[in-house]
Amino acid sequence: MSKRLLIRADSSSSIGVGHIKRCLTLSSSLVKEGIEVVFATQKLNGNINHEIVSSGYKIIYILEDNSFEVSGIINNGNFDVVVFDHYNIDKHYERTIKDTTSAKIVSFDDMYNPHECDILINHSIDAKKQDYKDLVSNETIVLCGSKYTLLRDEFFNTFDGSKFNKAKDVLVLFGGADPQNYTAKVIKYLNGIGDFNITAITTSANSHISILEDLDITLLVDVDNIATIMKKAEFIITTSGGTLLEVISQGVAFINIQIASNQSSIVEYLSSLGLKTSIKELNQDNLKEAIGYLKNNHQKIKNLLEKFEFDKDMIAKVIHEKLY
Repeated sequence: MSKRLLIRADSSSSIGVGHIKRCLTLSSSLVKEGIEVVFATQKLNGNINHEIVSSGYKIIYILEDNSFEVSGIINNGNFDVVVFDHYNIDKHYERTIKDTTSAKIVSFDDMYNPHECDILINHSIDAKKQDYKDLVSNETIVLCGSKYTLLRDEFFNTFDGSKFNKAKDVLVLFGGADPQNYTAKVIKYLNGIGDFNITAITTSANSHISILEDLDITLLVDVDNIATIMKKAEFIITTSGGTLLEVISQGVAFINIQIASNQSSIVEYLSSLGLKTSIKELNQDNLKEAIGYLKNNHQKIKNLLEKFEFDKDMIAKVIHEKLY
């Protein structure tokens, strides 16, 4: 009997592309477990649905985006499990899926919201199982921490420690879409602080590319060797979201900036470790202070980064073992 799994996730210029990329990483591990993966997604502006197709997965396009439509897709396709990686899907949505299908539910969450799912995943490095004590049932399997972080293959087996010499070679990286154009803001502040060799990475989903092209930087668009580029930088300035986990996996010194409310916990967590590399409010003074901290505490940061553990196949193994 075939094992079928449906992934419900979207990407757009405003949502960003992280959800789809994360689910594509999960899919490659699920396939190793003998599970057939199909995506259910919308045709939103700035989407990267072409990456789903080019990766070899079928797409079922969502028209009305409600729980009853997805329920019908699950039943018609005989899907055993549905994975939700979507901020608009809550416990009421999940309850409808449970009431109208026989599928098991896996939900990603980094907002610490209540859920009615079989497996709950929060792969933020600061997340703890007890954080969900009153948010899910006792039967829900809660997977938290860097051990369950979904990183692409390129981010594994490449760690060799970071370099930090003159702190001149900096990589600026704010995900694929960067709707608020933090990349340009950071570059502006860097130019006001000192003389840096600046490289920025983005994707064609970024609507601000024309602005970045006018800056005196090395701009890389839609690259497929990000891990290699990261390792060439002396330090990286990035968001406090999923991209930060990729940076940590490479052992490169970093400054992380909070750009959304759901990133506050990781900022507080890093601060609790004694690191002063997190910026809650981006401005030139705060960025200058953080760079100064990197220069004086590089060994401390390097020692911390070596403590985090990552296993790209762990989630797929748990799904296969517990839900099939």
